[in-house]
Amino acid sequence: MTQNTELEVLEAFFAEQNIAPATIANGTALPEKGDFPLHLLPSVLRSYAQDMARIHRVPVELPALCCLAVVSGALGKRWSASVVDGHKTRGNLYMLLVMEPGSGKSIATKVAAPIYELQETRRSTWEQETRPKLLAQKAKLEAEIKKLHHSKKPIDADELSLKSLQLASVERQLKWVPELISGNATTSALARDLSLADDETLWVQSSEAAEVVRVALGIYRKEGTDMDLWLSGYSHDPYAQSRSNLGGGSVSLKEPCLGGLLLVQPSIFDEINSNEEAQSRGLLPRLMVVNIDVVPQKEEGERRLPNEHVAASYTQRIRDILKARFDAAAGIELVCGEEAREVFREFHNTIVDWRTGCFARFASELARWREQAIRVAVCLQIAEDPTSRELTVETATAAVELFRWIGLSTLEVLEKSRLDAAQKDRDILSEHLAGCEVLMSDLQKSLGWQKSKVQKTVAQFPELFKIAATTKGVGRKGQCVSML
Repeated sequence: MTQNTELEVLEAFFAEQNIAPATIANGTALPEKGDFPLHLLPSVLRSYAQDMARIHRVPVELPALCCLAVVSGALGKRWSASVVDGHKTRGNLYMLLVMEPGSGKSIATKVAAPIYELQETRRSTWEQETRPKLLAQKAKLEAEIKKLHHSKKPIDADELSLKSLQLASVERQLKWVPELISGNATTSALARDLSLADDETLWVQSSEAAEVVRVALGIYRKEGTDMDLWLSGYSHDPYAQSRSNLGGGSVSLKEPCLGGLLLVQPSIFDEINSNEEAQSRGLLPRLMVVNIDVVPQKEEGERRLPNEHVAASYTQRIRDILKARFDAAAGIELVCGEEAREVFREFHNTIVDWRTGCFARFASELARWREQAIRVAVCLQIAEDPTSRELTVETATAAVELFRWIGLSTLEVLEKSRLDAAQKDRDILSEHLAGCEVLMSDLQKSLGWQKSKVQKTVAQFPELFKIAATTKGVGRKGQCVSML
């Protein structure tokens, strides 16, 4: 298929979806995402998002996407769907919302209130009821073991072994953490908490997630990133770590599950986008990134009270999901019929054309679009009905359309961030060249850039710069950079 044919197909698709193409810097058509498709959310989430948007005077996509992420956090890894043979997909999402300072990030914590409330209840029950009983059992077993050792009769090996095993079990239970949510934790602390949490599952929520991001990017390490746990937690792959700051101990996770609702400023997202490992190792493609543009509005003195019925219905729905999660004895796999599978198959085939055609620069992100859409579908299905045992074709269709909006939002943010970074590098390179011809090696030293970055910047702006062979210098100093 030629690029012209692909563009014709895309234009026809955009026309059917009532989406207009927008021209970006390099002349390639990137589709406009249109208005947020609020109608695709289950009615309970839709009504609550609308009410929160009214109260806080923010775009409806902010509370709506927070609601979707909260459902994901409530699900844990209890539900899954096998849309692609041999692949079990759960509903844990990495939602990253990009917002300017002072634009209402705290709304995320308000939307997440039902999960925080359950966590507080679990903590209280643990401290007031469970822990005292376990401590009493521990003291009793220690006394009984001590008595066996000091007895004048021969030690009963079987009895000693049994009580030692019982004591070890009680000590493990005393280490258990009744947490559902983690905040700005280090990777070591997050791994430890995962090992002690129910079913190795945690949801990370932070309305100021700069530290979470920087820890994952390895900014506090001497070398390399620290994103392995996030990669494993997304895909439920085994994870192990052994570090001295864990008291000489180690953490081994069989099937960790992480989800997240992280809100960051644009500069923090730029740090992610400029990190080569975040792209090459797959952290960026796992993120659902949406820029939320909140326009300041004047107050007119009116009171904006919440709709109590709407808020109560939303809270109860999240509680119902959490109850179903902890009541289930095992994982629940949603049955996916052939019609629903076909929805995801068609979406996948469309994305393949995009990846190999005019959107090839986003190949890594597009590679996960079908999987991301399935994850959204699991969330939507359980949000609609926590007793569901089937992933319906209606939910599949809604999930594909909703994720298309989220996915296009992500591409927009990536495009802008990469374009801004390229223009910044262009200006820096122009300033250092100042109309002169400079040896590549000297330029690398003065800028502190790798040779590949110089080459990339020159390639991005061929109308401004060129690299040419030169007889200056010796050995490897055989190239120079200049302005046209």
